Amino acid sequence: MRNRQPTVSVQPIEDGAFSPQAALCRALWDLLIALLGLLWRVSVRLLALAVIVAGYAVMFFAFLLIFAVLFSLMG
Repeated sequence: MRNRQPTVSVQPIEDGAFSPQAALCRALWDLLIALLGLLWRVSVRLLALAVIVAGYAVMFFAFLLIFAVLFSLMG
């Protein structure tokens, strides 16, 4: 089974002709949905990257705090 590309369907008006405004509206709506999907995927990846960087920063400052306490106890 092949993946089929979605087709743009327009609603016919009363006299049987197709409305160009309806086609434009549908195309803009599909573009908005595609951009929102792309933004969601990018934002999830950026959020994961931010969580990883924040974890490394917390570990770095924890080690700095440990070494500061050890040096203050030794000196």
